[in-house]
Amino acid sequence: MPQRNAGTKAFNTSAAIARGIRVTLAAAGTVSAAGAGVEGIGTSRAAAASGEALSVYLDNKSVEATASGAITAGNDCFPAASGAVSATVAGRRVGIALETVATGNLFEMMIAPPAS
Repeated sequence: MPQRNAGTKAFNTSAAIARGIRVTLAAAGTVSAAGAGVEGIGTSRAAAASGEALSVYLDNKSVEATASGAITAGNDCFPAASGAVSATVAGRRVGIALETVATGNLFEMMIAPPAS
């Protein structure tokens, strides 16, 4: 899978977010401040008002992946048949969907950190 993004990505916000805030991805593909104990996808580069575009430093690199089944933005991704990925839990998590995608299409997935 070719690398698609080397470290930042723009998302719309679901609420105002200040600079330097950990963010999490919602199913609608928007970001909001990550709560305590919530796994985020990165940190805001600047402040943005609700509904505005926000540039986010991603925690990990992102790649293009092929969806085996529909996957919603923010879902964990797992290995599937023929090298594709799926939202169905099977083995170790390999990434987080950064956009919503239909079966068989390419989409942007942030690579999951290695299991500790």
